[in-house]
Amino acid sequence: MTEPLEAIAVAQMFAISMELETQLAATNGLRPVMAMLQLAKIEAAAALVALVNIPPTEGERIREKQYEVRRFEQLCDWIKQVIQKGLEADKLLTEKEREELLDILVETEEGEEDAVEMGLVTREGTYAPEQS
Repeated sequence: MTEPLEAIAVAQMFAISMELETQLAATNGLRPVMAMLQLAKIEAAAALVALVNIPPTEGERIREKQYEVRRFEQLCDWIKQVIQKGLEADKLLTEKEREELLDILVETEEGEEDAVEMGLVTREGTYAPEQS
């Protein structure tokens, strides 16, 4: 069983990830993440073009343009991380909910027999997925 604050954090990460996925999949309406991605992509493309024409002696300008490209790359990485953490949070919530339901099911002898028949637990009362 997870701590209450951990459960809240997991649920929050899942909600943030779902909101992000919704914005990425939407074709209309309010999509601030898509707007930021588009702006960063445009700036990154312009920076790449500009890099070709900056003399190698102008290190400060080169670093500025490199930063603009890396900003887009980093934004994309953050989005991937948020979605991945949301998927992990979803898995944790699903496992937790399954364990809670199974605990309720096996409280009675009849429920335990049903759980054994369904392959959810062994006769010893351990969870079947842990069997090797």
